[in-house]
Amino acid sequence: MVKVIYSSLFLILFLIFLLPYFLKVKEVSCFISDRDCPSEIASQLEGLKGKPYFKTRGEVDKILKGNSLVFSYNSRFIFPSKLILNIILRKSSYVLKNTKSNSFYLISEKGEVLARRDNLSDISFLETDAYDFKVGDKVPEDVLMSMSLFYYLNYLYKINYAKLFDDRLEVKMLAGPILVLPKEGKDREYLVGASRFLLSQLEENYEKFKVDKSYDNITIDLRYKNPILR
Repeated sequence: MVKVIYSSLFLILFLIFLLPYFLKVKEVSCFISDRDCPSEIASQLEGLKGKPYFKTRGEVDKILKGNSLVFSYNSRFIFPSKLILNIILRKSSYVLKNTKSNSFYLISEKGEVLARRDNLSDISFLETDAYDFKVGDKVPEDVLMSMSLFYYLNYLYKINYAKLFDDRLEVKMLAGPILVLPKEGKDREYLVGASRFLLSQLEENYEKFKVDKSYDNITIDLRYKNPILR
């Protein structure tokens, strides 16, 4: 009876402490809300295949905690060789496209570059050839303010395109004027309010402004104390 008890205890201890050293991971499945993981995460996790389970736990932690896209995760091992990872990603608030490299950057509300994409569809984005970033970078405050301003205007109006330069943000309204906005020095609420006022005044009283251009070719420059129409 005693031998049976000791044998059982030994088996339990073996299963708890030693078995993970002998079990190898042959399959890694990664999911995000029932979708497959982004390719940049999945490719890193592929390197875990064939390694002992005890070793993969530390490597998974290193890979996912070091990825700016990942907010949190949990893992589950299915005997004898399958590792399942469920991941929650950080939410991106803005998309910035570099027109030179044709790269799209997903950026958080706080300005952290979460990911880089070569292709995106059916999404609003701000163009630039003046800035380029790496994943993990923090964008400058003036760039963050410009992105926030663009997305707010895009919510209110139909926008044809928007581009960020070294010294200004340009927003072309669909069948309407071009807005030239400062990158810093004035807050978003002021610029949105001034834009809405001037656009409504132009649309309702276009002839009173005596501008020798069609409505959709007018430029409204809000970088100055008194806005300039040209």
